[in-house]
Amino acid sequence: MGRHRVLGWLDSSLDREGSLQKRLAFLAFGTGLVLAVTTSGGILGERLSEGSVRAGVLANLATTAVAVLALLMTVRPTVLNLGTTARPTGSKTLWPSLAVAVPQIAGALLGILIVHSIVGHGAAIRAPWLSERPAQFVNDVVAVFATLAVVWGCAKNLDSRVLGVALLVVAAYVATATHWHVDRAPHGFDTTVQQFVVAQFLAAAFALGMFRVATWRSDG
Repeated sequence: MGRHRVLGWLDSSLDREGSLQKRLAFLAFGTGLVLAVTTSGGILGERLSEGSVRAGVLANLATTAVAVLALLMTVRPTVLNLGTTARPTGSKTLWPSLAVAVPQIAGALLGILIVHSIVGHGAAIRAPWLSERPAQFVNDVVAVFATLAVVWGCAKNLDSRVLGVALLVVAAYVATATHWHVDRAPHGFDTTVQQFVVAQFLAAAFALGMFRVATWRSDG
């Protein structure tokens, strides 16, 4: 089939009046939304379970699987079909196309808001000690967008610039961790939300890196 045919309806030969870009944007929005709901939902599950290691492992597995899917279904097809953005010198930038990055960010923000809206309205949640304050958004935003940064960094080779940004964000989060966890569970937490967020990021980053290395030759 060749590289101009990726995932069926992302066939670049069908591109008329920007239809390929629209399909990619729609898919990017969807994967951003699913990644955020999965990640934020995992953090919520960790909070509700009072830091259960088992709940954390299951949530990490789910987030990692969705992150790999996001890499496979959006960023890599964008690079293969649309090419990277050419610079005046003729070299190419490895940053993801805005046609994917912008809708993916929008989908991620919506996903985070959906999960926090559920918490805020108390829907299907019976934990009166569960907090819902602006600081709680930081846990989700760091987890979601640090993972997305790794997805973008793995889009074409391993872009150290994007990966470096992700690491800096996580490092700053860890350094200020005491400000982002305001729940007071009756029996305390076995593992803190901050530890879970960092573990979630590392698991996704490792899996995405291994996936990218495994497919390196196919992109060569």
